[in-house]
Amino acid sequence: MSDELLKEIDRKFDDTDKRTTQSLKIRTIQQGDRSADEHVQEFEKAALEAGYEGYPLVVEFKCSLNAGLWRRLTELQPMPVTIEQWYDEAITVKTH
Repeated sequence: MSDELLKEIDRKFDDTDKRTTQSLKIRTIQQGDRSADEHVQEFEKAALEAGYEGYPLVVEFKCSLNAGLWRRLTELQPMPVTIEQWYDEAITVKTH
């Protein structure tokens, strides 16, 4: 294929609103039966691409966890506050 044809295809079929697409992705990511480490990696990537940060990111992360891990994390004292604390605790609690 020629470079011009590839550029035309990209222009017509490329995602013109990647941030919205990533925002939708972060709202639908679910841990399921994946490890906490795998889930955190995927979630972090989607969060960076969507531009999410702060408390809204924490809320989306908590909603994305499977019920067992979420329950264990909400029993921690003190409870995680920042997204980095939530990521770290999710990985630590699930692997120990």
